[in-house]
Amino acid sequence: MPGDVTVRLFHRLRELVSQKTVRISPAPGSIAGLVSRFLELYPDAKEEMLEENGELSHRYVVAVNEKMMKRTEWDDARLHDGDDVAFLTMLSGG
Repeated sequence: MPGDVTVRLFHRLRELVSQKTVRISPAPGSIAGLVSRFLELYPDAKEEMLEENGELSHRYVVAVNEKMMKRTEWDDARLHDGDDVAFLTMLSGG
């Protein structure tokens, strides 16, 4: 079981949680598990992060130790003690 994981928050999530970073301990082993645990701990973020069908909005991407992770990797990618995870919003230009 991994230890502490730091989650960096940006934009609207930072406003909702009132913090730039949060530590989740013990963190679930996968990115998918971490997203679920984060939403359990910070339910005010659900409306921002989830679509009506309960799936994570495609506006959000996750980086682990500065590496962008594909959604297809979320179930298999293992988190480790001290990992730095960022929940990022994709921005579109216009």
